[in-house]
Amino acid sequence: MNDARLVLALAASLIVHALLLATFAGGRAAARAQPTQLQAELQLLPATSAAPLAQAARQADSATAAPQAALAAADAPAAAPEPSAEPASLMSLTARGSIVYLIREQQQIVGRSVQRWQHDGSIYTLNSQSERADANGVRQRSSTTSHGLVSAFGLLPLEFFDEAAALLRFDRERRTATRDDGSAHDEQAFAVVGDTQDPLSLPYQLGQALLHGRSLDLSAVSGQGVARHDFVALGTEDAAIAGARRHLMHLRARDAAATLEVWISLDRQHLPLRILLRDGRGGEIEQLAQRID
Repeated sequence: MNDARLVLALAASLIVHALLLATFAGGRAAARAQPTQLQAELQLLPATSAAPLAQAARQADSATAAPQAALAAADAPAAAPEPSAEPASLMSLTARGSIVYLIREQQQIVGRSVQRWQHDGSIYTLNSQSERADANGVRQRSSTTSHGLVSAFGLLPLEFFDEAAALLRFDRERRTATRDDGSAHDEQAFAVVGDTQDPLSLPYQLGQALLHGRSLDLSAVSGQGVARHDFVALGTEDAAIAGARRHLMHLRARDAAATLEVWISLDRQHLPLRILLRDGRGGEIEQLAQRID
């Protein structure tokens, strides 16, 4: 989080699972106010080999071992193929699913966000459809999409599309991300590290990082550059969320301008079920899961 303006834009967008979305609108206040918003677990079985029989024993039993082995082989079921040594995905998320969130501002419900994901173990797509009321009660809608690769430890975005602002493309070989808002003269490129996220994929990757015991210091690209979020684990909590009692890990990232807190479900696919932003001036925005499908 580089400065107060960038942090608030990034975090507010995360509150609707499109963290940093507001910055793609060139810092417009209206854009910052809008919310934006796989389970296949593979287990590798270690290869084992039986200890070789002693040479004398093999010679003594050779006359009977072959017929017995042939009979046993005839009755035995076919062996299952060995699992791949390089699984395409070790993610906690199911192949497809969705979450419905309520959006609250200053303790008042102002809208909702629906997030959907799908993946085949190699490619993923995330989509967020949000709707909320502005200060005048006017309903505002927004849509964002993240598309990319599934790595052994989570998500690697290749493209992020915000219908209200810009397209973000990642070049993982060159370690760059390019923002294009459609203007021939307004393309921006940023240097990124290996697992840098986009606004929509960041909260999901935070859950995967927690699952695999990886660093919780994650970076994400915005329209103004790359922002780093150093999350600290505060411990586990139990709370009733989305119609059930959930076991959650409470995470926090803080700087002088804002505090961002995320609760990751440890018993439901490591999904971010609650997100809370306090801006340091009394402002507060919260996103709370209501249903998981």
